[in-house]
Amino acid sequence: MPPHSDFNDQTLIERAITDENPQALTRHGQAIPGLQAPESRAISTDQRPRLYIINPEGVEMHPIAKDIIGFFTTHWPHLLLLIPAVLVFTIVHEFSHCVAAWVQGGTVTEFVWLPTGGVWGYMAYTFPPGYWYSPELIAVAPYVMWIGCCGLAGLLALKRDPYPFWISSSIFVWLFIGPVADIANAAFPYALLNANNDLRDAFGSCTWMVAFGIGLLALIVTGAGYWLQTRLYRDRRLGAVAYCTLAASAVVLAGAITVPIL
Repeated sequence: MPPHSDFNDQTLIERAITDENPQALTRHGQAIPGLQAPESRAISTDQRPRLYIINPEGVEMHPIAKDIIGFFTTHWPHLLLLIPAVLVFTIVHEFSHCVAAWVQGGTVTEFVWLPTGGVWGYMAYTFPPGYWYSPELIAVAPYVMWIGCCGLAGLLALKRDPYPFWISSSIFVWLFIGPVADIANAAFPYALLNANNDLRDAFGSCTWMVAFGIGLLALIVTGAGYWLQTRLYRDRRLGAVAYCTLAASAVVLAGAITVPIL
């Protein structure tokens, strides 16, 4: 060891013990007087600290950042499908309105599934004069369907044995995140701005109690999503803080996209 080195025998011993070297108290096969193994530094194979990602500059990355980056890097196939998925979800959404009109005896006169005039899509319908029907049922039909998709995701997550990752991620993204995003696309503008959308057609103007209820449901759905991804991803699940960070970011992004800045 060079005489001007910043390291000493104690440093070398502690490093060796961290590496689980049981012979750390000897130098060249002989005991070193006055030096003892720092017991607090001993690390068992069952209690090793969580690994850090090291970026090219050699700076340690926080485990929360590691979780979030890992989530996106493992879900990149779903991100590539985002734009076509938006169109598919729009078609399914509007088709649900159509089904609710058809089952009540109505006729669909328009079906638009491409973004037009500031809306994702729309449909129009007519009923014979004097014919009773429920416009509220037609308005909420897509959201009832999406709630059913979320319930199906929950049932699939109850499976005891884990799914392959591509199946788990598909369930979480397309049976939970996608439906919740479409519901939020209507719920947040309705709750915050009393926007004229499906929910207002079904329930009338939004009151503060309804807005509070929507906020409470948002918290419940967030908790349900954490449970769902824990069940689906098992050892690859997001930590609670990383999950909440992503959820909060999604809410802010949804607000920026769907709620106009006044």
